[in-house]
Order: sequence, then C-alpha cells, then structure tokens
Amino acid sequence: ARWQADALDDYGTDCPGMTALAGCRQLQHQQIKKAQAIDKMVNPHLQVPADLTRNTRAFLPGGTTPYNQTTAHGGIRPIHDVNFRLDYMLQDIGEVQGRINESFFVDLFLMISQQDDIRTATEITLRNEEKLLALGPTLQRVQTELLDPMIDRVFSLMERAGAIPPAPEEMNGQQLEVKYVSMLAQAQQTVGASSIERYVQMAGAIAAVQPNVLHKVNYDGVMDEYGDILGVPKSLINSEEDVAATRQAEAEQAQQAQQAELAASAAQTAKTASEVNVSDDGPLAQLLG
Repeated sequence: ARWQADALDDYGTDCPGMTALAGCRQLQHQQIKKAQAIDKMVNPHLQVPADLTRNTRAFLPGGTTPYNQTTAHGGIRPIHDVNFRLDYMLQDIGEVQGRINESFFVDLFLMISQQDDIRTATEITLRNEEKLLALGPTLQRVQTELLDPMIDRVFSLMERAGAIPPAPEEMNGQQLEVKYVSMLAQAQQTVGASSIERYVQMAGAIAAVQPNVLHKVNYDGVMDEYGDILGVPKSLINSEEDVAATRQAEAEQAQQAQQAELAASAAQTAKTASEVNVSDDGPLAQLLG
C-alpha cells in the first residue's frame, strides 16, 4: 500500500522511510565517529622512541608510532591531542533521532504518554482525534489498497476450493463487508463515538430549557451505534425482540400497579361515602336544605 500518493501517480510519492533516510545515514555516521572519538580518548595512539619498537601501525586507537628522540618532545605520549566534546555530539545525535521519530510519527502514537502533566479526558479525546486526522488517509489507503484486495482474493480462492461452507439463506444476495478490529481501526472508529457523546450531551443541556427536544434523539439507535463503534460484543447487547418484551412486561406491571392504585382509591372513596351521615338532622341534609 502507498503511504502517500498524488492524483496522477501510480507509485507512492512519500513515506516515513524515504523521509527519514537521510537522517538515518547521518545518525549511523555520527555513531561511528562518536565511537572512534571515545576510543581515541580512552586508548589513544602513542608515539614512542624509535629504539623501543620497530613495529609501526596506522593512526588508530591503541597504535604506536616510533620517533627520533632528538625531537623536542620525548617519552611516550599521545601522538595527537583529542579535544572532543562528547556532549555536543550527543546533543546533535538526539536532534537527529528526534527528526527520525517525527518522520515515523512516534510523537503521534505516544502523544499522551510523553506528556508530563496530567491531562483531562476531553483533552485526551481531542488529541486522539488530532492523531487520527493526521494518519487517517494513510490508514484508509492501507485498507483499500492492501487489506481489502488481499481478503477478497483469499476469500475467492477458498470459495472456489470448497473450503467455505454454503451460506445460510439469510445471507443470500447480501453484500459482505469486512470490518477491521485492529487497535488503529478501533481508534479510528472512536472518533465517531466522541461525536455521539457530544450530541447526547448537547441534547441533555438543551432539555433543561426545552424538554421536548429529547424527542429528537433515538436513544436505542444511539446505544446500538455506540456499541458498534466501540466493538462491544453482540452477546452483551440485548436484541430488539428482548428489549420489546422487557418494555412490554414493564408496561403491563405499571398498568397493573395503576389499576391497583385506582381500585384502592375507589374503595377508600366508597368507604368514606358509606360513613356519611344521611339522617334528616345530618350535615348532608342540612346542606341540601
């Protein structure tokens, strides 16, 4: 799959490996030079009097070079002074490594763990959306250019070879859709989950002023879509039939409770009416004149 492609190009125009290639070569060169410098400081090349040795070696760490003792500097000493600032080299190596990590989007994948201070859940969600916004086209291209054709090809080969059992009647004429369950694919889907969360929160906030706005929200559909985005197993979600049966049972129980309450109220009314004094000198007779 191509990492990035222009509209009219058959081949990819850019990828992290191509972007970081120069930095990788520079880093390898710097590591070699750093090792050589450290080796020269720890085990320097020495100059020795000519009468002490007859073996000459190249200017490498640990080598020796004979010299005439009549020179100004006598004795055994390093042939050249190595005034090497290792901290400068390490700083430059760190910068090169940072460019390489940036080319491979390490800062995006480790965006949260690299933060020193504590982040809120909202900020973490927004940062994940930012990360997926940068990687979204590449992930989509990997699915469409690599994974989808490969799965279709393997499925066709297995079907012609008889390795797949006949489909049930419910699947006849249905279009199969591949759903990816990798960590990146699920993270890409969670962007839709955050949109659903904000929508429901906004509906709840408006309902405090205008309660009938909640009629616009299909809560059953919200739960189904939210569970599908998060990859919740179907075994943990009740079917439409089970939900309808549960709601019907709850409605019948509520109706029975209401009827029982009405019956109790009617009985209380009848009892109160039976206790009314209807004699000629009673209050009811006086009220009726």
